[in-house]
Amino acid sequence: GVGARVEFDASVAHLDQAVARGKGVLLACPHLFCHEIGAAAVHRRHPVVALVRENKSPVRSALKRRWYEATGIETVRRPRDASVVADTLAFLRVLGRGRVLGITPDVLMPSDKGLPVRMFGREPRLSPGMVLLAMHAGAPLVTALPEWDDCGPGRPARVRMHFSEPVEYSRRGDRERTAREGLQAWWRLVEDYLRRNPENWMFWLDKRWTRVLATPEERKVV
Repeated sequence: GVGARVEFDASVAHLDQAVARGKGVLLACPHLFCHEIGAAAVHRRHPVVALVRENKSPVRSALKRRWYEATGIETVRRPRDASVVADTLAFLRVLGRGRVLGITPDVLMPSDKGLPVRMFGREPRLSPGMVLLAMHAGAPLVTALPEWDDCGPGRPARVRMHFSEPVEYSRRGDRERTAREGLQAWWRLVEDYLRRNPENWMFWLDKRWTRVLATPEERKVV
């Protein structure tokens, strides 16, 4: 009965419109609200392919494999030593088939990789891969974020998924600037969401993000 507790609001029309363009869709979501269950709910509406990173634990890897097999979601497995070229080619093939590629971009990068993003007064480094991929594939980027609906005592809570309007990135002009601004805009969206829904911090914060946000805020000098 868990699947019946995941609903879409009227904004699912944005996802429908993006899929109808036939260029594939990048569906981006932070690690919130059991995003795998959200992906399974979307898969009942549109075919979803999930990016699955290799886990150090064989047990967790087996659980992931069983989950995606049970839901029927196709997966693109990303080994820990995967190359950028191999990843890009695999993702472009998925988008070229008009599929929805589910990604979770909120993975921190080392200090010598990725791009700095201004968030909560800090500047962690994140990968601009989702923007670059959308740019190369000509595929729209849609963001999925949850809203909890507390049905009251004795009644199970439900989660309602909200989908942003599709965003497209032009290949023309300064691509590096487009990637940087696109990445910052996405994280601004996530920051605004977390400020409005602080109860979701408990789902999002892992050890690495906790260390980042535990550092003093960098205040700009005017």
